Amino acid sequence: MRLARALELTHNIASTPSAIEGLDALLDPSLVEQALEQAGVATLRKRRLPLEMMLWCVIAMAFFRRMSAWDVVSRMNIMLPGQRP
Repeated sequence: MRLARALELTHNIASTPSAIEGLDALLDPSLVEQALEQAGVATLRKRRLPLEMMLWCVIAMAFFRRMSAWDVVSRMNIMLPGQRP
């Protein structure tokens, strides 16, 4: 992907709060998995919030920094069991 196209796509997604669901169009999910593998990070036990979901949440908070963390997590539908928005 050319840099200009990548920047345009990033701007379009980041300027539309409803585009949180479209993060996988901007960043290939296999790239996230590969980054975790190369970092030597693995989820060895069952967690309430898997590491992959937490990483996607951090990425979303970076793009949508004007939104609260609570709003980002609510829109991504990755709430902890028993929690509500």
